[in-house]
Amino acid sequence: MYICKICNNEGMVKDKNGLPILCECIKRKRLITLYKKIGLPLRFLDINIDQYSIKQDAHGKDMGKKDETKKTVVKNVISNFIDFLPSIIEGNAFIFEKDGNSFSSFTLTLSGGKDSGKSMLAACIAKGALKHHIRPYYLEWSEIINACYDYYSDASVKNDTKIRKYERIISIVEKVDLLIIDNLSKAYESNSEDKLTSNVRRQIDSIFSVRSKTSLPIVITTDQNFNELVSDNKYGPVLLSILEDSIKLDLPTLGESKSNVDMKKIN
Repeated sequence: MYICKICNNEGMVKDKNGLPILCECIKRKRLITLYKKIGLPLRFLDINIDQYSIKQDAHGKDMGKKDETKKTVVKNVISNFIDFLPSIIEGNAFIFEKDGNSFSSFTLTLSGGKDSGKSMLAACIAKGALKHHIRPYYLEWSEIINACYDYYSDASVKNDTKIRKYERIISIVEKVDLLIIDNLSKAYESNSEDKLTSNVRRQIDSIFSVRSKTSLPIVITTDQNFNELVSDNKYGPVLLSILEDSIKLDLPTLGESKSNVDMKKIN
């Protein structure tokens, strides 16, 4: 059994004025409970956007100047997106300006390979939303695919568990304030079985069609660029339209030279 060294599991400590306050262990337990309710992986419990290194990759390799500039832009856009979330919830599109051009959208797409930090940045956005009292939900793309596939795979065997799981996914995608979809990629493939069937694809498009009419924010992470997603021929027109209209951030992955700094893996 874990025993808190600060409060000895009493849950309360005294502040500098001698008044009782909650111990950090209680705050952490409450935070863990909250993260579980919004689907946020506990590996992101202690991360923040400052840990997204501009000068190095996830393995401690120094980034080139070009990629360092890209990462600076990414970090600034994420920070601005978090700050602007209350306004997005009110119906105002997020605006991103680059090279004299202006882009506006309710959706942010983070594209990058393994260890690029895309999942970590998406988690930072979710945590930032909580500070603004905006309720996020963090879904793996495979969760959406599996729920729809299981529901449609055998129409004669729809037990209560399948139905509840399916209806829960629909409710989250359509209604949650901030929807985060992590790992939009080939996660629908399992043991050579393609789970993104025509029925599943149509249903996913139907769900996202409802959300797109609300102008609520979406954050999507993927290991593919937009051209790859389109050429895959696995996504319906509504989802592709959301991706096309999104502000797309390309995340550099690998640095050039080994550094002595021991970097924590962030994705």
